[in-house]
Amino acid sequence: AAESVIAEFTNIEEITASTAGGEDSLTFKHAPSAEVTKVTINSGASSDVVLIQDLSDTTVVNLGAGNDQVDLATTTNEDITINGDDGEDVFNIIEIGDSTTTTIQLNGGLDNDSFNIPGKLIVPGKTLNVNGNSPGGPPSNNGDELFLGTGGDTITHTTSGTDGTDGLINVNSYGTVDYLSIENLSTDAAPSVSFSSSSYGINEGQGVTLSIQIDLHGSLLGGTVDLEMDDDNLYNDGSASFDSVTATYTKTYTWSELEGYGIDDGTLDYTIGVRVSNTASRTSYAASQILVTNVAPVVSITGTGSALVNDEYTIDFGTTDIDADSPTAWYVNWDEGAGFVKVGSGETQIKHIYTAPGGYTITMRVYDEDSGASVADDETHAVSVSVDSSDLTHTGPYTIAEGGSLDLGVTVVSTPDSIGWNVDNDTDFDEATGATPATLTWTQLQGFGIDDSGTYTIAVRVTYNASSQVIDLSTTLTVTNIAPTATFSNSGAVNEGSGSSAVSVSFTDQDDVANGDESPNASFSYSYDFGDDGSFEYGTVDNGVSLTSVFVPNTFLTDDGTLTVRGIIFDKDGGSTEYTTDITINNVAPTIDLTGGTPANPSEGQVFSLPISVTDPGDDTIFEYKIDWGDGTVDLT
Repeated sequence: AAESVIAEFTNIEEITASTAGGEDSLTFKHAPSAEVTKVTINSGASSDVVLIQDLSDTTVVNLGAGNDQVDLATTTNEDITINGDDGEDVFNIIEIGDSTTTTIQLNGGLDNDSFNIPGKLIVPGKTLNVNGNSPGGPPSNNGDELFLGTGGDTITHTTSGTDGTDGLINVNSYGTVDYLSIENLSTDAAPSVSFSSSSYGINEGQGVTLSIQIDLHGSLLGGTVDLEMDDDNLYNDGSASFDSVTATYTKTYTWSELEGYGIDDGTLDYTIGVRVSNTASRTSYAASQILVTNVAPVVSITGTGSALVNDEYTIDFGTTDIDADSPTAWYVNWDEGAGFVKVGSGETQIKHIYTAPGGYTITMRVYDEDSGASVADDETHAVSVSVDSSDLTHTGPYTIAEGGSLDLGVTVVSTPDSIGWNVDNDTDFDEATGATPATLTWTQLQGFGIDDSGTYTIAVRVTYNASSQVIDLSTTLTVTNIAPTATFSNSGAVNEGSGSSAVSVSFTDQDDVANGDESPNASFSYSYDFGDDGSFEYGTVDNGVSLTSVFVPNTFLTDDGTLTVRGIIFDKDGGSTEYTTDITINNVAPTIDLTGGTPANPSEGQVFSLPISVTDPGDDTIFEYKIDWGDGTVDLT
């Protein structure tokens, strides 16, 4: 883990920071105040990694012995000199300023050093100075190397010196590299790499998506891309490979991952980098910034939404802060006109007693480390202070029969401003007023929509203190069903043996005290029992049919006498009323047919046969025949 050393100073013009032996990782992140005109960084012996993200008026970096790496990644326009020493050092130019008057001097040491410079970073008119110095070691050493990335553009190159190791080189229309003692110069197209934005702005708690454009400028296909997020210059914070000449690499980091890289406070900006290498081991770099905006802490208040006059009321409070800044002060305003009152910064619970009913908005205010004298956050909490509603009681629930009247009542505390009743289940309380309003008749109730059997909601609203406290109580009204009425009659006497359409029974003058049972969608139904024997020919004893009038089947008209018909009328709720009506069935005399005697003209003393045919429309039995032969003789059979 990285260790931090904090040094405070005043009236200092020059600062030197040095490390001893060991492999160190150093980042010059922010230059000190303007009174410091020169900063020197000595990385000491061993293999070190130095990242330069800002510059003072003059900045000097001495790498010391060992195989060191230095990355220059800042657009600050100030002078910098970087000096190598023993060991094979690597100088990477990632970002530089656009001033043509500032000096950038890169000096290699005695061994084989490498200088990686994207030519298109050097603005026209600017010169970047590189001195490889004389490499040491055996004759087989390759010497110092300068890799100038051209981005696929043409170059202008002139050499000087007896061995051609000095010269001037620039990418077409860009600035110049003035080099000395460079044994190996390469201007083939190194990869071009850039972030999609020079800075990525996020709020604390948000993640970030980085988009990186890569161009290899040639026939080489593919390579690797590595990200640097935590300033250790190891470029091991995200990597991928690609297999094309051009590519776009997208990487998303969550806030939790950013925190792991030390990107965790909204008061700072963070430099990030990317390294791209092609299959020929040519490497290029780019840098960007993540600008993190502080997110104020979120105040939370926990408490009930109601309180009773003169009772102790308690709220719990606290903050949620993404970067865990601590509160430095708390204030509370109870909304009683006294303004804000300071609360201890370590408190998490406070109590208060309200002396008057009403609606109050409590405000908690917090200050924290980042806000300083400014308010970090306000949060409000509403509480309604009232009399104890449990002291108000309803005289319900109520029960009446259809057609009945209703007496309402409520017991209240003190003297309310108003008492209104809601009987029709709308949003208004205007059907009755007062604690014991006048009796509501059935006609009034039906006007309020209570027009059928069932259960209804009755509510009362009690208002105190100019509506600062409104108490609603509800109960139920149960209306029991009353059966319908009607006239049940028949169409008159009928002869025995009549057909099926000879006589009918009918319900008329149907009536129900409840309008809901008489509506078009709630019609009556009927059952019919011919003979009143318990066997219903239409409907049943519990459910009817829709016929208000039916003909008596001829099977019930086969004999004279009285036929009793039972009828039942039902409403939609199952309420029923039974009726009977008597039908007189008249007896009809039988008829006789004496045609067909033989012989047709008998002689005296001759036997005469007479067939007799008798018909009776009823079920009567023929028990005697009386025959008058016309000669004074009468036979009884």
